[in-house]
Amino acid sequence: MIYAGKLAFSYILGHNTDLSWGVEYNHVDGSGKLTTNTGSIPSSDYSNKEDKFALYAELSAQIGHVGISGGIRYEDLISEYVDHVDLDGNVHRHYRNLYPSFSLTHSANGWNNTLSFSSRTSRPTFRQLSNSSYYANEFMYQKGNPLLKPSNSYIAEWRTGWKFINFSASYTYVDDYISTDFYTDQDTNPQIVSSYSNFDKIQYLKANLTLQKTFKWWRPSLTAGFNKPLFEYEYLGKKVSYNKAQAFLVANQYFTLPKEYLVSVYWYINSGGNQGAVELKSFQMLNVGLQKSFLDGRLSVSLNARDLFHTMKYREMEQIKNIQFRQTEDYRYWNFSVSVIYRLNNTKTRYRGKTSISDELDRL
Repeated sequence: MIYAGKLAFSYILGHNTDLSWGVEYNHVDGSGKLTTNTGSIPSSDYSNKEDKFALYAELSAQIGHVGISGGIRYEDLISEYVDHVDLDGNVHRHYRNLYPSFSLTHSANGWNNTLSFSSRTSRPTFRQLSNSSYYANEFMYQKGNPLLKPSNSYIAEWRTGWKFINFSASYTYVDDYISTDFYTDQDTNPQIVSSYSNFDKIQYLKANLTLQKTFKWWRPSLTAGFNKPLFEYEYLGKKVSYNKAQAFLVANQYFTLPKEYLVSVYWYINSGGNQGAVELKSFQMLNVGLQKSFLDGRLSVSLNARDLFHTMKYREMEQIKNIQFRQTEDYRYWNFSVSVIYRLNNTKTRYRGKTSISDELDRL
């Protein structure tokens, strides 16, 4: 069960100067139970309840070509985890955190520059917090970790843009980083347990370049990105660096043809690299589509082919502690589809705001 509420206020302090503030409250209540008859997979019965209260305020001002904004958010969260099988596994936590943010923007002659700093928290998903066990094979099972702590991110970023060119570069520091972990359970030895743990920290250096322009009937878009992680842990008793960078390229093309035909081509390629201790091999995807409109745009018919060459597969390897783990995740994105859409009313949907519960729903 999840419910939330939010009150938001704003006040104009003066010319081009605004103050906004508000309060939020979220409540999350969940439970799970698993009974097994085998000694290799333990039974579980738990409940988890969270109550989060937040206050925030932001001040923004525009002075000529310069925009300044700064804000702060306070969160108070109480988490109660009850293990109905083993009461020694009960976990009570109370978090109190401040999250500041700041941005400075300059716009002149078509050129935009923004320097910003932000901070945020990422809480474990409910599956990661669950102590339920999932059978993988005779040698391994998956299990959550109720002892996981939230991770906090601190991000410094520069964004710049001119006409059809946009570029960004950022540095991110994450403490109590949450990632997959492997260990051997003494009670089910020699089975391997795949779970989640908090690691001391991880850092990222990121850069993105986007080119986007329209040439009459052709609308090309090209994005190139770079992500360099900085992460260390142990493998076979030695400290190992998992710093292999990822580079990716996205080419998105739209071709407007006579008689209201629209052709789209989407190509994504990733070099692979480290995500925490996991190393991914390269992968790519090619999508193509054809769309035709009828009846002044009320009726549209689309033919689409996704992952045309079936190359969107995640080949992974992880070396951590005394475990080397390999797997291929093939979600079979490859498909062909036909869609027919008839619009009874072409009136644009009005924006009706959003609630503060979206982050909690993403954890499901």
